[in-house]
Amino acid sequence: MKQRTIILERIDQQLIHQMQFENNYWKTILKRIVAVKVLSSRGLPFRGETTQIGCSNNGNFLMAIELIAEFDVVLSEHIQKYGNLGKCHTSYLSFHTYEQFILLMADNVVNNIIREVNEARYFSISIDSTPDISHTDQLSFIIHCVNVHGEPVERFLCFINNIGHKSQEMMEAVIHIFKKYNLNTNYLRGQSYDNTPLENFKCVTQKSYRNLMRDILERFNACSKKLQSIQIDLGIVVEIYQLLIGFVHDVRCDDMFNDYKTQAIEKCGISSLKYKY
Repeated sequence: MKQRTIILERIDQQLIHQMQFENNYWKTILKRIVAVKVLSSRGLPFRGETTQIGCSNNGNFLMAIELIAEFDVVLSEHIQKYGNLGKCHTSYLSFHTYEQFILLMADNVVNNIIREVNEARYFSISIDSTPDISHTDQLSFIIHCVNVHGEPVERFLCFINNIGHKSQEMMEAVIHIFKKYNLNTNYLRGQSYDNTPLENFKCVTQKSYRNLMRDILERFNACSKKLQSIQIDLGIVVEIYQLLIGFVHDVRCDDMFNDYKTQAIEKCGISSLKYKY
């Protein structure tokens, strides 16, 4: 567009130059504002008691901006020109600006967590009561999984507003979170709840795990005894290891897990774990 105005010698050349100058100027300011996002990685609050630049109680965000301005001429001149103008004036120095950045960073973090969980496939959840500084009752939704690098990880996904501590209310809230973040419940392998009478969940989860570990340990024990035989040869060793690997692979499949869950439901003495969505 700039080249076109020069070639045609249009009368709005100065207007085009002014628009490009303004765009470049505000992009330069935003680059310096975004640099303050490091506060979030340290768990520090952005807002203070006031939004006045030069005040000692204006919060960490404006404090960091003032610090950068001491060594940056562009930002220093920007503060002198646009600082403390109040509402209805564009400055990118108000709390509205960094709150937008915080929301964008939060969305990016959540997307990375969901991608990590989907890559890990199998996961468990933990729901815990976590009141905030205002003593508002809320629940934290935690996901546990083993990532593709074989490392166990724990990820905070979101807060659930006060929905009560009854089993039905808790179930509906959890199902809503699964739908919201598109998590596959077929790969859910464990659930932990705090301050909630979900004894059926706990019973089934514990017995499923016990049955699974019992079968795995029995198979490993049998293979270990077979490998200790003095008459064993290399061909049998390879066959035993291949059968053991195949067994572990079969145990991790959905059909086998459903069998363990069915056995656990029978041992817990309940009819089913089906709920109305």
